[in-house]
Amino acid sequence: MSTPTPPIPWQQLAVPLIGLGALGTGFAATTCCWVAATAAAEAAPGFGGPTLRAMVSAAGTGTLDPLIGVDGSRPVFWSVLAGGLALPLGPIAGGGVWIGSRSARRSEPRSVMAGHRATRDMRGRAARKRAQQLRPSLAGLDRIDNRDLGLCLGRRLGGVGESRLLHASEEDVMLMIAGPRSNKTSAQVVPAILSAPGPVIATSNKVDAYTLTIGPRAELGRCFVADPQGIAGVEQSWWWNPLADIKDLADAGYLVSHFSRTVGAGNSNDANPFFTRGAERLLTQLVLAASCSTGKSLRDVRSWLATQANEPVGLLEAGGFTEIAEGLRGLQEAPAETRGGLFETALTALGSLESEAVARLITPPSTWREPPRGPVEEFDPWRFLVGYQTDSSGNPVPRDTLYLLTCEGAGSGAPVVAALVDHLLRIAAQAATAQGGRLDPPLRPVLDEAANVCPIANLPDLYSYFGSMSIQVMSFLQSYQQGVAVWGKSGMDKMWSAATIKLVGAGVQDPEFARWISDLIGPLEVPTYSHQYGRGGRSTSTSMREKPVMTVADVGSLDKRHAILLSTGRRPVLLELMPWYREDDADTISAHAAEATAQVRQSAVTALGPRNPLAQLLAAREHDPHRGGHDRPGSQRRPRTR
Repeated sequence: MSTPTPPIPWQQLAVPLIGLGALGTGFAATTCCWVAATAAAEAAPGFGGPTLRAMVSAAGTGTLDPLIGVDGSRPVFWSVLAGGLALPLGPIAGGGVWIGSRSARRSEPRSVMAGHRATRDMRGRAARKRAQQLRPSLAGLDRIDNRDLGLCLGRRLGGVGESRLLHASEEDVMLMIAGPRSNKTSAQVVPAILSAPGPVIATSNKVDAYTLTIGPRAELGRCFVADPQGIAGVEQSWWWNPLADIKDLADAGYLVSHFSRTVGAGNSNDANPFFTRGAERLLTQLVLAASCSTGKSLRDVRSWLATQANEPVGLLEAGGFTEIAEGLRGLQEAPAETRGGLFETALTALGSLESEAVARLITPPSTWREPPRGPVEEFDPWRFLVGYQTDSSGNPVPRDTLYLLTCEGAGSGAPVVAALVDHLLRIAAQAATAQGGRLDPPLRPVLDEAANVCPIANLPDLYSYFGSMSIQVMSFLQSYQQGVAVWGKSGMDKMWSAATIKLVGAGVQDPEFARWISDLIGPLEVPTYSHQYGRGGRSTSTSMREKPVMTVADVGSLDKRHAILLSTGRRPVLLELMPWYREDDADTISAHAAEATAQVRQSAVTALGPRNPLAQLLAAREHDPHRGGHDRPGSQRRPRTR
């Protein structure tokens, strides 16, 4: 009969080791008793044999007289003996506990996935050297700021001090998949925004990413906030002209692609490809026509679609796009049913602009239904990359921040957000080329809830080369299938493969994806010992078997304080996440956040109106904090019921 048992090192030497241990223990005990007797009595027995005989005699009589005599101090004897025994036995016991715990944890993920060797270039001096190689502005500096090391991903579970901190470089692009309430915002989104050495593009559908970062980022540069749905209650102070940089049909197509996704152009099996693709082509022609005339906007494009106007044909001809004008004229002369379907589908694609708050983001103030209450400037994407503010020498400082806040559903500004972010990314690539191949400092787009807020159609393609330009894109998804729903299976697979830094956090509830992660982490070989008993005695054999380092259940039940790091060319590593509230400047961040939260709350109360009961209650609490509640729970008398 054979049974597997835990591995026992040196088991063939067990008997000799036990004997040696017993001799050593006896010698140590005798020595300790002699030292204690010498300290407690004036006349103690001699070392060695006399002490050993006195110990035997004391054990037989039950008194300490043979060791310390009648006048010896018993408290001193016991104190010295206890201290003497603790010296040799303490390290032995501690070593035993350490060896036992090490053996027990040998196959645990935190031990196997410590990543000491695999992450050498992501920490310490190696990370500093890599940062200086990638950024010419850091070359030759003896010391560099922590924000210039790269994005801090977290701590590896092993090592001490700074040797545990792992940094992604400026040539890394990141993808994180984690469920709701899994520390994405606290441990990745917020630190990524706060630590960026250059300009930041931040998208989100939650207010906390804004309130926790707006204060510190405003101290570094200008902050622009787009909030069409009133998530943070920030009043609009700028607008962007998406037609300004359109030079040809391809440029117009980039802009239109973000709107045409809403009607399934190229992304839906249910939509009629004739109408969706035809409508996308029609909309592209009209956008190009609008760009040919100063003062036109997407409001004019919507009007042309609604009335099937002929004006765009003339604008295209005047702009030198004769062939495109002929194609548009051909569409307008198509049969009424076909023409109506194309124009109606194209108008539906611009449905997000039916929201006045969304339309105002990309149309001049002169076209707004209500005039702005304050100054509104035109946002310059190129100036944002270069820097709106200057230093003491007059040089621009590229540390501005763009916040794009919106939710999915009715009134969503997702198409506009995607269009603006895509435009910034494309001109950032041009800027990198003009600077020798890389941006210095890098651009950091932090795309929280990327699938809902910023569904850029070609984002998977951008991942493949943005790292080489120091455009450090970071996308955050709740699940792999969420990405599949937006970019398709092939697109999501492409994004996953192109991301050089992949983080898998808590809350993964897709068994197929969890199994995939378990397979990527790989197995661990563990020994199995078998004992066989026969006439000749006992024989022991050893065999190796594989078991997953992390099972599917382990991946699905991952602690929200941890994340699995999958990086190109390295073994998977188990990370301890570093939320912003564990940083040294947490108090400063909290103070800024409290101020921003108060402004958000005040804006929300104002939006409710003075007659709203909740607004009245909150206003009363603002003036009299003691009116916020009752003295104790249940203090109000409840109405009687029969």
